Amino acid sequence: MKDRRELLLAVLLAVAGGGLALLAASQTWARGMVTGPVTIPVAATGRTLAPLVPALGLVAIATPIVLWAGRRVGRVLAGVVLVLAGLGLAANAVTTGQDPARALREEAGRAVAQQDARPRDVRGSAWPWVATAGGALTAASGALTLARGRRWPAMSARYERSRPAAGAARESARMWDALDRGDDPTA
Repeated sequence: MKDRRELLLAVLLAVAGGGLALLAASQTWARGMVTGPVTIPVAATGRTLAPLVPALGLVAIATPIVLWAGRRVGRVLAGVVLVLAGLGLAANAVTTGQDPARALREEAGRAVAQQDARPRDVRGSAWPWVATAGGALTAASGALTLARGRRWPAMSARYERSRPAAGAARESARMWDALDRGDDPTA
């Protein structure tokens, strides 16, 4: 029973981490003003400033399927993917969150059609740190999977395709041969 709880915990951590990343990526991460011919407010979302965050969030949400359905090797691979996705997600979010002015520079340049536009009065938000927390949850799920995943129960064999017995295969071949000759094998 303990193994099933650990599996459920790993799945929930990965889904929560990916969900936080996707939520954070859809929010405004930086706001500022840029002066061109006129002063224009600019803002950018996490999806714009840190494009890896939503991509790795989707990976974090999708990978738990392998945790449920996979076996030992599949779970080890899923654990590695979750750790790498979590670390990449957190690194991308932290890099963007530490310097919102640098992150907002490209968006400011687009707003006034100048490459060297410098935003001023830049204010960052807490959303990069929420995405970082999502990355930490995702990496924790992967670490738990790598440490304990080999012991977790797998799906039962009733979901696997069974192979026909050798006698059944021969009988099936005889029926097809009879059909090829024009005979009715059911008569």
